[in-house]
Amino acid sequence: MVVADMIDHGIFEQYIPAPASASDDPALAQLIMIEHPRAIFARRVDGRDWYELQRDGLMSGSLKVLVTDDGAVISAHTDASMLPAPVGLRVVEMDPGEVPPGIDWSIPLQWAGVRIVGGGIVPRSVDLSALKATLCTQIDAAAEAERARYITPGAGQAMTYQTKAAEALALAADHAPDPSAYPLLSAEIGITASDLAGVGAVVRAAYAAWQVIGAGIERARLAGKAAVQAASDEAEARAAAAVEWPAPPA
Repeated sequence: MVVADMIDHGIFEQYIPAPASASDDPALAQLIMIEHPRAIFARRVDGRDWYELQRDGLMSGSLKVLVTDDGAVISAHTDASMLPAPVGLRVVEMDPGEVPPGIDWSIPLQWAGVRIVGGGIVPRSVDLSALKATLCTQIDAAAEAERARYITPGAGQAMTYQTKAAEALALAADHAPDPSAYPLLSAEIGITASDLAGVGAVVRAAYAAWQVIGAGIERARLAGKAAVQAASDEAEARAAAAVEWPAPPA
């Protein structure tokens, strides 16, 4: 076993190395600042620097885990240099074998069901109903963003599209159309097409294409929200929220 017991190195805070401070390592700080000018420095409450800890205070082969104060896992790796600076986070060392079955320690999302607290791994308490409501709201927003890829967003613009489509459909059945009865289509004569009939044909074709893609987006939105609501746990709910939107028509 690499680590007999889980080791909690405590919470780290960001700081700027000050060579005059006895708790800092001037040589190490200077080396890092020269080689990595954008490096972020972090130290724990006793002044121990994160890079110094990496150099001579962590065990080889252990799993280094960055967690929030309430134990949520942010990142994990056996190589501490692959982790971000743990600003505002706890650094915990553990044996990789302690990771619960089914969790890939390199994927933070897979830690969603557990927390690391008190030197152990415990089930994470999640308000599933609140999470589902949040995920459904996110799906609605994503659906609106998908629609905006095909039509200009906004209530006024949507009303214009609907009215224009209605005019185009009515025009198709009008054998003696009066241009004044189709103000939106008439406004496009000479721009979209050379005459009223041509404009109507273009608008009807665009409307037909939108009905297909719009229906696909709505189907995906509703199916995604239904899957989220049917989820039995957090991981399942988050997976269901990853909606696959329809591809643009060829």
